[in-house]
Amino acid sequence: MSRRIIGQCSITDFREIEKLAGHITDAETLKFRLSALTKTQNVAISVIAHFQACHVPFSVLFKVKEVLVWEMNDGKDDLAFEYKLLNPKDRETAQIIMVMHQKETK
Repeated sequence: MSRRIIGQCSITDFREIEKLAGHITDAETLKFRLSALTKTQNVAISVIAHFQACHVPFSVLFKVKEVLVWEMNDGKDDLAFEYKLLNPKDRETAQIIMVMHQKETK
């Protein structure tokens, strides 16, 4: 099975999205803000959506230093996420992310 990296984002992108979300007051502002996102911020939004779909709180997301998004060429158009933690020895966060991944594949 081959795969390739299709995106990458970091904690900086997550914080920028958080700031942008705090300044949105109406639909027009939302449209403008979304059209002005960078490629890495768009990747960050898909990572945030993945965390929300797995019911993982944002507090865990802010312990992630970087995320690589892989496209899996297995005929299903699946994505895989590779996480690098701010603290590589943080076993609690690593365990949450591992369980989140298992939920995704079931």
